[in-house]
Amino acid sequence: MKKDDTKEKEEIVNVKNKGKKRGTLAIKIDLFVVMLIIVSNVICMAILVTNSRKYISESVQDSMLDMAHCYSQMLDAEVEKQGGKNLNYDSYAEILDGAGVNGMKSSYVYVVDEDGTMLYHPTKEKVGNSVENSVVKSLVSQIADGDIPEDNVTRYDFNGVAKYASYSVISNHSIVVISADEDDALAGVNKTTSGAVIVLLVIIVVSSLVAYALAEKLVKPLVKLSNI
Repeated sequence: MKKDDTKEKEEIVNVKNKGKKRGTLAIKIDLFVVMLIIVSNVICMAILVTNSRKYISESVQDSMLDMAHCYSQMLDAEVEKQGGKNLNYDSYAEILDGAGVNGMKSSYVYVVDEDGTMLYHPTKEKVGNSVENSVVKSLVSQIADGDIPEDNVTRYDFNGVAKYASYSVISNHSIVVISADEDDALAGVNKTTSGAVIVLLVIIVVSSLVAYALAEKLVKPLVKLSNI
């Protein structure tokens, strides 16, 4: 009887040990698979997001530059009709009211005199005030030195907000500026990235469960062999 009881206990211990071995190996394999999935997906996502942000940023800036050039030509034609004099606010508004990059609420157009005085702005109260951002101040300084800047687009920070500004100088040295927030320009990418992170988390959970189930099946015969 004692021998039978001892054998039963040994069998129970062996079964438990086999279960522990199988579970430990399965968890290790599962963790390895999950880590591979996480690392590979994070790398792919980082590359994709970086390239997307760069492409969209360049695309928006190119569009803003084209718009600045187009509006400067339109204003130039009106200024020439006025003998080179600046237009009044309503005349500017007829051309520029509601102007900006399509689909971007933060985008608008304003016009600055060669001395840095605001000639037109969607917020009418700003007209007559001196321009505030460093980019346009630099343009005003260049014009004062007799150096007329070529059409261009740049990125700058204003009160902690990253912005794009494209500009074009017209014949009477007034400056047409198109402004837009970088976050607004990249809103689509940011939204897509958030969605991709959620999908990645779901993939990790599902793949973890599948990997563990498969690892259990693969490990079972190995554990048996190790006990032969």
